[in-house]
Amino acid sequence: MTADVTTDPIAAGDSMHADEVPARRMRAQRMHIRALVALSYGVDTLLLAAFAAAGTITAIAAAAYGVAGFASCALFYVLDRIGFSDRQRDPYLTLAGVWLNGTIIVATSYWIPEVGPLLLMLLFIVLAFGAF
Repeated sequence: MTADVTTDPIAAGDSMHADEVPARRMRAQRMHIRALVALSYGVDTLLLAAFAAAGTITAIAAAAYGVAGFASCALFYVLDRIGFSDRQRDPYLTLAGVWLNGTIIVATSYWIPEVGPLLLMLLFIVLAFGAF
């Protein structure tokens, strides 16, 4: 059975080394995780915008949460792209991500106590993902 060079990067020979395949898969998986975190922040921001539309919180508070969340995602994306993550013992930067995202949630809960319980439930989700 011969390997198809167009679909099997190991069989491609000089174009890619065998040890680069797992590294590329790991980078792709990290980017997928980063995209899911950004999606989560988007959904949370839309939910907070609904609270703002109902008059429970200010629109500035919802926007600030969204900006902080997407800034966090952008930071980890840049760290991934420049190769910082690859040089760490935990290339997923799990502890840093849980700490930063947890801090955003707790700070927002303190700043907007009207939605504090909802945001603190999100903290359990962040901690659960950090555990795995």
